[in-house]
Amino acid sequence: METHVQLVVSLPSIAMLLGSMAVFVCRLPDTIQAGFQMFSAGLLISAVGNELLPLLSPKASDTSNLMSTVALVIGFAIGLIFMFGLGYVTESMEEEEDEEQPTHRRTHSDIETALLDVDEADRTRAKEGFQAETAEIRKEVQRLQSIIQDGCQNSIDEILHGLEYRVHKATRVLYVRTGIDDYNHKRMKEHGRELDQASVKLQGFDTFQKAKDHLKEFQACLEHLHGHAERVPHFRRWKARAKPSEEAKLSEHLPLPLVGAVTVDAAVDGLLIGLSYAASPSAGIAMAAATCIEMGFLGLSFCASLQNATRSAWKIVTVALLPPVILVLSGEAGHRLGRMCSENPEVFIGFISFSIVALLFLVTQELLVEAQEVASGSKLINAMFFFGLLAGILLENFV
Repeated sequence: METHVQLVVSLPSIAMLLGSMAVFVCRLPDTIQAGFQMFSAGLLISAVGNELLPLLSPKASDTSNLMSTVALVIGFAIGLIFMFGLGYVTESMEEEEDEEQPTHRRTHSDIETALLDVDEADRTRAKEGFQAETAEIRKEVQRLQSIIQDGCQNSIDEILHGLEYRVHKATRVLYVRTGIDDYNHKRMKEHGRELDQASVKLQGFDTFQKAKDHLKEFQACLEHLHGHAERVPHFRRWKARAKPSEEAKLSEHLPLPLVGAVTVDAAVDGLLIGLSYAASPSAGIAMAAATCIEMGFLGLSFCASLQNATRSAWKIVTVALLPPVILVLSGEAGHRLGRMCSENPEVFIGFISFSIVALLFLVTQELLVEAQEVASGSKLINAMFFFGLLAGILLENFV
């Protein structure tokens, strides 16, 4: 593989290593991560539109319309099956350890320890508290039956929200919970101040449109704050878990399913960079640039998860080196595969259509989805998508 190709493929690997090292120094705010996600999404969309889509034209590949169409459809179908299948497999791998010690998602409690690892007095109080809450739930459900007949929307809505609260409370009584983790507690304090500011805006009423906008802003902040109250610490490729406290007891067992999932993720990204570069150098560069951002944050979140599993520095460093190495190797394999397929126009079109599906899957199913969880209508964060799009267009003009 040529030296310049090696450099392009190595950049995301280096970015992941830097992100992994950064976990020992800092954690980036959610808003900054969301901005980078939007920027990466715009950059990838630009690469697909400018570089990859033109290569699907029969005129660009010296093949018949029928054969190019067949190859395109097959490539898209394989891409869809592969990406959704990969998503299912990696999610299963990440959740495999959770299945060994089942966790109640709403309370972050070990189901196996519910009412088992407490003394008899606590068990009695928990049983009585649970029965009291279920009795209240029964009363509210019976009350709801009569109100539904009247069809009063506000009254029905009030009871339904009350029932949700009762269910949450009964769950907290029944399951042993570990409480809100430090990261989410810190974020709740920040969002609490934002909610206070949003409530002040609600007091003013200049126009109906401003009132609607202020109400939407308040609702978005309220829902986001509520999400932190119920959120369970779980691996996200763009979100690093908080550093464990010195008193926290860690399992000292490496999360092998997570290691496997991240390694597969890195291998797929490297393969796509190699294929994209073989199809068009500027597309490969754009893909590598966007992947640098992605892999940097993946390295940060991956190492943060390892940090919450073991205090052994050598274990963390050794495991953190695996995905970047696999990324480089798969990038080289992808480039060689792309070069070989370029001699067969139909196969080449199939691989390009596969790459397009994979890139758009990354944009629509991961980058934009996770960014919108934080953006909450922020114009600056949403504008980063268009800055990324502009960067991709400028990259096309100068590369």
